Amino acid sequence: MLSLKEIELFKSLSENEIEKIENNASIRNYANNEVIHNPHEKCDSLSIILNGNARVCSFMNIGNEQNLKNLTEGDIFGEALIFSEKRYPSYIISNTSTFVMEISKLYLLNALKNEKFLVSYLHSIVEKIFNLSFMIEILSLNTVEKRVSKYLLSLSQAQESNNIHILYNKTQIANKIGTSRETVSRVFSKLKREKIIKENDNKSISIINASKLEKLLFGQ
Repeated sequence: MLSLKEIELFKSLSENEIEKIENNASIRNYANNEVIHNPHEKCDSLSIILNGNARVCSFMNIGNEQNLKNLTEGDIFGEALIFSEKRYPSYIISNTSTFVMEISKLYLLNALKNEKFLVSYLHSIVEKIFNLSFMIEILSLNTVEKRVSKYLLSLSQAQESNNIHILYNKTQIANKIGTSRETVSRVFSKLKREKIIKENDNKSISIINASKLEKLLFGQ
């Protein structure tokens, strides 16, 4: 199980500061498919996945579950929400036996007196805002082909290379761009067939023809 000192956000804190937080935090073990937080509950703590994984999801009126995001070991949620006194916007449900640490607002505010930790904390929130903006931009595209093209081109730009490292599997990519794994696989197969991309392995893709990918994105 992770300790706070192994999580990037908390590395600017001293051992004494970390120990104080850990001694006053609560840790709970959730069984598989158990609700960790729900939209009827106010966020009053910072939550950290210490072991296991969970999903952020919502439920449609007909009862279908929509997976919005996956959370894995070391992931943090509630950074901004804890200061808003609002309810969680979605369900957070465990996928396996999952240990979650909850840090109360009182001890978080005390830790934020450390300037380096404050900067790291704000950086974490800004990163999530940028990621959310990117996801809104992706979901505004009207075809999956355009969404995949946008995703690959954005990775290429961020990594400054046409040989890009893929952080997620096709199921996770599908969740991010609002479609199914099967549809993502079909689009990837088409891009390979048309020699626009080449899959080197499960974690690496080469963009062979970036201009064709751009044309797919912009509909030219």
